[in-house]
Amino acid sequence: MMFQIHGDAYWAAAQANTTGRFMSPMEGHGGTMFFYLPVLLLGLFPWSAVLPSVLYQTLKRWKDYWRGRAFSSPESNLTFFLSVWVVGLLLFFTLSATRLPHYIYPLFPAATVLAAIWWKRLLAEENPVGLTTSTRVLIWTGYLFGIALTFAPAAFQLFMKQIAKEFPAAVHVDLNWLPSILGIVIVLGTMLMRHWMLSDSKRHLASWAGCGMMLIFTVVLARWGLPVYQQYFVGPPQELAVIAGLNLGKDDRLIQFGRKRPSLSFYAKRKVHFLGLNDEDLPQHLSAPGRKMAILQTPLRGQLPETMSEWKVVLDHGGFSLLSSEPLL
Repeated sequence: MMFQIHGDAYWAAAQANTTGRFMSPMEGHGGTMFFYLPVLLLGLFPWSAVLPSVLYQTLKRWKDYWRGRAFSSPESNLTFFLSVWVVGLLLFFTLSATRLPHYIYPLFPAATVLAAIWWKRLLAEENPVGLTTSTRVLIWTGYLFGIALTFAPAAFQLFMKQIAKEFPAAVHVDLNWLPSILGIVIVLGTMLMRHWMLSDSKRHLASWAGCGMMLIFTVVLARWGLPVYQQYFVGPPQELAVIAGLNLGKDDRLIQFGRKRPSLSFYAKRKVHFLGLNDEDLPQHLSAPGRKMAILQTPLRGQLPETMSEWKVVLDHGGFSLLSSEPLL
């Protein structure tokens, strides 16, 4: 259908952004073969702790399922289907050369149902298969996650210069107590979950501990963490793109220098030309008729070509600058 509507234009885009992304890393989004392991363990934490055991116990019987001997119950059938769903998607995107965390989001519904089935068994059986393995995965994942959060402010300061190159306003961020509080919540919640999972009489409390831990984590992150991330990291160039889109005509051009930010096309509601400061196509964009505007990190203004020395600064905001080839008034 897309090919019928767009013809060769769609075919070219599919080659670049579908098969192209699979065959080679694009925009620096590579990573190792184990890239998605922490994504899955942390993205579904703490329920992800049960997945290694469930997947192993289910898929090791694949011959029985293939021959139709293992479908003794609807739950058994469902478990095998969900396991193939999770492992299949995980392997597919692991083989892709371009890797981003959200690529494996389609396997999360299956992983969630698998975790629910295992927790049902935990409450119903005295000694469920995989209990020891699951508690070990929980402990290692939770402790490493919590400790990493606790030391996040120190790591942030250590790598401040590298972070500021991409997000100049990051130098004004004070992480303060937030990551440490979240780290302590994760460590304590993990300890309680493990303790109650191994208890014969209080296992039902383990799921409450996990839910409570992640509820606190989500509320604190949403209330105090995400606004900081929006204000100092992702918001400034997006807000400048909105202003540029409102002030550019149909035949004008919007240029973005630095690392490509595809979302700016959405906020500007127009095509954005993503260029490097030494891009060989830059002269033809600068000499094109009509007004030109550019979004870039403020520290890069000193590296602009001489032909842009007369451009006007429309606005400096959050470490980014919006420039215009002509005055707006």
